[in-house]
Amino acid sequence: MKLDFINSTPYSELFGDQNQNLIRDCESKLIQLWDKYEKKILELIFKETNLKFKESCYSCYLLSNFPKRGISSPLTIKVTSKYLGCFITLIHELLHILMVENKLFFNPIIKKLEKNHTTIKKIELIHVVIFDLLQKIINELFEKEMAEQLRNNLFTYLDANQILKEIKEIEYL
Repeated sequence: MKLDFINSTPYSELFGDQNQNLIRDCESKLIQLWDKYEKKILELIFKETNLKFKESCYSCYLLSNFPKRGISSPLTIKVTSKYLGCFITLIHELLHILMVENKLFFNPIIKKLEKNHTTIKKIELIHVVIFDLLQKIINELFEKEMAEQLRNNLFTYLDANQILKEIKEIEYL
């Protein structure tokens, strides 16, 4: 699956001044990381879910002055000098895209979580699924210490992370 990283002037202007040097540096690092890990990431997602992305190419906008770490539509990543964090954010947002493209597959999983966790917001339950897959990807790609450090810094939805700890992992197949 190809990723086209885009530095769009009109989109950038919506969010004010952009650090073009940082964007170029991060783009270079993201390309290197995606080229290195793409096959393994896609194989792991397929192994866990039996799903593939619907498109062969996705455009990804890069912004240095963006209010969130990333969004999935349009796929946009806030670039920082912490390139590995940007890469993990990219994978996270790609998992959102996979879920939207495969609603029929993921809806029963979300419904089951909603039934078992009635006080938790749906967005957090969606993140339970994303964190589960993301955790498996991180564990596969990185050595134990690095994986632990990444996991400790990623999970911003505390309720989702707690639910994931309780259920250990989600059965997809």
